[in-house]
Amino acid sequence: MDVLNIIQGIIGSIIASFIFLFLVLKYLRPYLVISDDISCIKDKDGENIFLIKILNKSFFDVFDVRVDFFKVRIIPMPNNKTNKKIKELPLIDPFIPHIKKWDKKDFNAEYAYRVICKENLIEILSGNEDVILEIKIIARHGLSGLSNVFYKRYKSYNIKEGEFLWGKDLTIR
Repeated sequence: MDVLNIIQGIIGSIIASFIFLFLVLKYLRPYLVISDDISCIKDKDGENIFLIKILNKSFFDVFDVRVDFFKVRIIPMPNNKTNKKIKELPLIDPFIPHIKKWDKKDFNAEYAYRVICKENLIEILSGNEDVILEIKIIARHGLSGLSNVFYKRYKSYNIKEGEFLWGKDLTIR
């Protein structure tokens, strides 16, 4: 009887550990939302600047947010294979030290951030069906310290004239 209790205790502990680990890995990681489109607006000099909006939808703040933006050329290879030629595109501020957690009472929308690129993305994508833009964001969770990586790809039809609406809205008007 004692052996059965020990085995039940071990199995129960293993199951509880897996459930706890699953919950930690699921809910104590950053959860960022990246806009589906790129906003194109004019700066004070009349030049196009391009904006991508990021929202922190986590229950906690995120830290050490690093944003990389790439031009990716898909190169066809024999046997229906492809290679990629990747060129990094410069951003105005590729490192964000802190983004606050999403809070509907936050009237300053400190959970939202816009990444700015001054490269002419319209020119980069025009007439190039084999070229895409890719954003990669790495963020660290404020409580657990766990990191997560987020990707989004864009084609020429994802660039829209106009400004992102305020707050959690990812619409461009």
